[in-house]
Amino acid sequence: MSPEDPREVNLADADERMRSVVDHVVDGIVTIDERGTVATFNRAAERIFGYAAAEVVGNNVRMLMPEPYRGEHDRYIGNYLRTGEAKIIGIGREVLGVRKDGSAFPMELAISEFHVRGTRYFTGIVRDITERKALEDELRQRLGDLAQADRQKNEFLAMLAHELRNPLGPMRNALYLMKMTGSDAAVIEQAHGIMERQLQQLVRLVDDLLDISRIERGKIELRRERIDLADAVRRAVETSRPMIEAREHVLELSLPAHPVPVMGDVVRLAQAISNLLNNAAKYSTAPGRIAVRLAREGEDALVVVRDEGEGIAPELLPHVFELFVQGDRTLARSQGGLGIGLTLVRRLVEMHEGEVSATSAGKGSGSEF
Repeated sequence: MSPEDPREVNLADADERMRSVVDHVVDGIVTIDERGTVATFNRAAERIFGYAAAEVVGNNVRMLMPEPYRGEHDRYIGNYLRTGEAKIIGIGREVLGVRKDGSAFPMELAISEFHVRGTRYFTGIVRDITERKALEDELRQRLGDLAQADRQKNEFLAMLAHELRNPLGPMRNALYLMKMTGSDAAVIEQAHGIMERQLQQLVRLVDDLLDISRIERGKIELRRERIDLADAVRRAVETSRPMIEAREHVLELSLPAHPVPVMGDVVRLAQAISNLLNNAAKYSTAPGRIAVRLAREGEDALVVVRDEGEGIAPELLPHVFELFVQGDRTLARSQGGLGIGLTLVRRLVEMHEGEVSATSAGKGSGSEF
């Protein structure tokens, strides 16, 4: 065949076109011979692995593999050279590759076999799936988070129904007593006391629910003014004292001799501190000791509420301020509450550009907020 033979020219053109196609596809194409030596390495493979073709061609393809795939490849080649049986990977197997900088990455690999002049070659089609795997991991995480949130919300709704019903039983019994005893002043006074306490519990429960809803929707506006934070602490103690005394706890109040000025809403700050005191009273075995301390630390104002109650399990401690997160609680427990009080505390404190944290040595060791 002469140099100008049209068939030779056509073959050269076809070869050039094929090389152009191989170099411009988005997937990496790596061809190796039967000993694992790289014969071709297209531009997409250069982008994926970070090597120039000249750094790879002529070397063993194992340089592109991390363990354990590198050792597996060596075994495949050894077995092939002994038996002549090649293990061909079909379409879409997920493996790991290793870049020039040593970083491993997930890739999709498909291998096919062909022969040239009696020599067997294997072509690997490589696709970097790092982004796809990251999206899959994120999707799995989000699905897991949604499932967890759904479980917590269902538990919360069950608890809410129970808590709303709790005050109704004593109130109904009080009404029954009043009806049965007629004008007995002592019984009527006792019934009034029962109804008043249960109604206060019900109102407090509904108020917390409404406040959480308003905060989540950005509907609460703070009435900020320059206040002495000690006033908010005193209001909180006054609000919570009936519950503390009813449960026979001892309250220790420590206030500084000088004012602790802050810009804030005294009502909302008192509400946050009162919620901490109520929690301390609920989850402390009577008679217990509850300590409240206000102090200045540099430019900051610090409020500490400490109790000797149930404490917080280590696995729950990082999540105590999250909505719908509750500890070891059953419908039959006696303390009451929905577990939204701490969420409300955090929201109110953060609205004042403050921070709230909790510490506990574990179950039965008390808590400090």
